[in-house]
Amino acid sequence: DALGVISVGVGGLEAETVMLGRASMMRLPDIVGVELTGKRQAGITATDIVLALTEFLRKERVVGAFVEFFGEGARSLSIGDRATISNMTPEFGATAAMFAIDAQTIDYLKLTGRDDAQVKLVETYAKTAGLWADALETAVYPRVLKFDLSSVTRNMAGPSNPHARFATVDLAAKGLAKPYEEPSDGLMPDGAVIIAA
Repeated sequence: DALGVISVGVGGLEAETVMLGRASMMRLPDIVGVELTGKRQAGITATDIVLALTEFLRKERVVGAFVEFFGEGARSLSIGDRATISNMTPEFGATAAMFAIDAQTIDYLKLTGRDDAQVKLVETYAKTAGLWADALETAVYPRVLKFDLSSVTRNMAGPSNPHARFATVDLAAKGLAKPYEEPSDGLMPDGAVIIAA
């Protein structure tokens, strides 16, 4: 989804139907456009963004929909940021969370060792078929949501409730942390949480 590619699985009966030359029917989900505006603040990670987006999209009830991100904010996100957002699709209930194919997609294909001819084919096909990000700027969605990336602050959630997030500045007020004091012996203080990811 982060690369602008979606794969739809079908069951055994549907596959057999197609093998026998018959049409396989599927109901297309709602398509929801999410315009990402603004730029993230310094120090804000993809995890901060995805937790805020998950909370927002759950409230907006995008269950079962194909969500398509676009706008200035979407263009500013790296492939890694986009993958982090798309990976949280089940948490906000959508079927897919797509980003358009653009130069970052092409850079990713090169970075991962794809053959030059294959990379050129992907770019040419996307541009010819109208799937390149520039061609999709005029897309009209039945429903459009707006999310400002500059509004995202450092936050935490989960692990069981990724939609129930709270700002890290509220940890002390919620009784989950106390102000940090540097220990004099150089060791980690009691109750310290260390995350390696």
